[in-house]
Amino acid sequence: MLLEEQVSELLKRCEKITGQYLKQLRGNLKQIETRAAAIFELIVIETVSKVGIVEYEPLESEPSPDIRLTLPNKEKIWIEIKYIISRFWKEEKQSKDTINWIAKEIKRKKINLSMINFEITGKDSEYGMKVSFPKEQERKSFLRDKELNKFFQIIEDNPNLKYEFKHSNYSFKIIYNPNIINKNKTFFITSKLLENPKVITEDSLYRTLKEKANQHNLSRRVLCIGSDQSNATRSLKLNGELKTENIINQVFSNNSSILGVLLVNIESKTTNLEIPFIQRGASHKYYDNSYSEDEIRSIVTPLLSTLNFNKWKFLSETKNSKQRGIEKHKKIMGNLVFKPMGNRGILKVPVNLMKDMMLTDINIIDFYNIKENSIINSYLKNYKIKNISFEAGDIETAEDNKIVFELESKVFDSIFSR
Repeated sequence: MLLEEQVSELLKRCEKITGQYLKQLRGNLKQIETRAAAIFELIVIETVSKVGIVEYEPLESEPSPDIRLTLPNKEKIWIEIKYIISRFWKEEKQSKDTINWIAKEIKRKKINLSMINFEITGKDSEYGMKVSFPKEQERKSFLRDKELNKFFQIIEDNPNLKYEFKHSNYSFKIIYNPNIINKNKTFFITSKLLENPKVITEDSLYRTLKEKANQHNLSRRVLCIGSDQSNATRSLKLNGELKTENIINQVFSNNSSILGVLLVNIESKTTNLEIPFIQRGASHKYYDNSYSEDEIRSIVTPLLSTLNFNKWKFLSETKNSKQRGIEKHKKIMGNLVFKPMGNRGILKVPVNLMKDMMLTDINIIDFYNIKENSIINSYLKNYKIKNISFEAGDIETAEDNKIVFELESKVFDSIFSR
């Protein structure tokens, strides 16, 4: 969700906000199973502190809700925080692993990936899609699978014929179609939502809200639910999915002591710029409980509806298990900034990357996947450093301090230095 350095800074700020040493949250940050929930809790603490005074778990004689918030009018409300883990995260990881294994095997066999459509199948159930995939330790035996290798052999022998293959034991289908080529030069992935329950009692959001609503008997409570991996926190649902409003209203109808629900969803979105790119961001929506007769709702609703959960830049989806190859995400790096200016140029390189370059065999071209024929690659090869300066970073936007290199063409220099 956030990088290590961001989390460290956020923790310091929240301890200053609450005036407490947050021992339990510190412990939760160290465990892979509870880390995401702890980070989300810190984000909520800092965010709501902008609209009131935060006290963290203030009750000592009994179990306490997470936050007691004193509003600008001096009245107090409670906020309970809960992070939802994807109910099918293991299956989702197994499906991604399976896709990657097959893609690498297709490349190894020199089959055109852009002619492949990989479709995740499965059986509908009341709690969602029921699927089966090979486990991580079964990778080698899976790639020796007779059904899979028969498919590879058929399309190798008949490259001009369309062919479909549905595995008898696992939940996927592969379609080879030489007449349809993906312009992205990779294969299509068609997947139904695994977390798509048919009955409300099996919905993750409903189960979470019901649990939190019954956890305390205090009035004037707001339930803040969030996730960066579960479909349950999305406000907008696809056709066939249970509607968020219906789920929340079902909980409201039996809990008039709840003022409302604050739903926070962190996900990847494609920007609407001329050159679109994918970035992660938070969206939130506050649902007012019309079953409550508490007049404070008229103050709380507009106040919590205008919160900003995008103060921090979210870089990646939370991992629920230890995975290899994510070391570079622990430190803040940020963007490589390059400004060509004719015979001169400006290059801004993150300080952490400069440190890694001095201690390891990593380099700028590989780290940022710079193409051989790009302008920046030409500058790196044919320009020399004229001047060096320093530029401060921004930990919230995950931009590291930068070393600023002013570049000058070697050819330009040799001509005009005579």
